[in-house]
Amino acid sequence: MGARPPFAGATPTTSFDLLLAVGVALGLPWLNLALPRATGGALASLIVYYGLCGALLYRWRLGSLDYGRPRRWPWAWFGVGIALAARAAGALLDRAVPLMPRSP
Repeated sequence: MGARPPFAGATPTTSFDLLLAVGVALGLPWLNLALPRATGGALASLIVYYGLCGALLYRWRLGSLDYGRPRRWPWAWFGVGIALAARAAGALLDRAVPLMPRSP
């Protein structure tokens, strides 16, 4: 049995994959614009995005989800990302709803 390609390794792609990518890129925003209006919520849009386009399409084209545990977890970068997101959210929230009234 041959060696397995590395994670996200060399996967042969075809013109059909390009067609699928363009179809998803152009069609998904319009579909997700209509779904909340038709269903009254965002759950259907999330299912389409993550379920259909994220997992099922990927699994169908590659034959596997190819998830594996990394050798080393990037905890420092994860922490930096969380800190930046919290800081940005705090700045936006402070602009929208100031916690302390500003003195003139």
